[in-house]
Amino acid sequence: MNYIHLKHYHTKVQNFDHPLLDDVIKSYNRGKLNTLAWQVVEGEDPEELVMALRSCLKLLVGRFLGNWPESAPYVDDMVSEGLSEIVRLCNDIPEDLLAKKSIFKIADSRAQYGIEKMLNNSRSLSSASPRTQMTRIGRGEDPLYVQSVSDTLLSTPEDETAFHPVEDGDEKIREILEVIRMLKPADEIDEKILDPLYWDMSDAELAMKSGISPQAIRKRKLRLHNQFLRITE
Repeated sequence: MNYIHLKHYHTKVQNFDHPLLDDVIKSYNRGKLNTLAWQVVEGEDPEELVMALRSCLKLLVGRFLGNWPESAPYVDDMVSEGLSEIVRLCNDIPEDLLAKKSIFKIADSRAQYGIEKMLNNSRSLSSASPRTQMTRIGRGEDPLYVQSVSDTLLSTPEDETAFHPVEDGDEKIREILEVIRMLKPADEIDEKILDPLYWDMSDAELAMKSGISPQAIRKRKLRLHNQFLRITE
């Protein structure tokens, strides 16, 4: 599969038309959006906020189109998925998060999360050829950021609101987890080493649980770490 992840430096925006977004006002007032969000928290109808946050969706889908040309056939799906995420957010706004971040940023993160899941589940998306990548780089353009990963990267927790590293400012953590999931475990023991659930175990504890020696665990960790370094070079 191919993994698409829109990063902060993917700033190119492509204009597009969509009936659900045609009347969106490009210039938005984030202060007004936050006021609307707090009114919704206090019990107001979320409809006005949902309509206003379409400005966020218009910009977000434009960024996907501008930086991921292969996503163009999925405009309808991106708009639908992003709008669904925004509606879910407005129906249950996390008050503690709203106290720290603007509703625009929260909505952007949620919509991006939903759109990326949808795009990454579409197996017809494919990476540009190495020749195309090098041509773009030679012209001073960004390469098309598509990475080969395992299906496990696309699994999400039952409570989808439980994992939003970007919302918490943990973009670096998210990137590390993405690379870890790109590694190729040789067997179930490697999978345990890579599983965050086992990260708090010592080599001796993990060795006892796996039925091998601590020295063997350390060798495996070194091999997996070298894989990690090759990917991130």
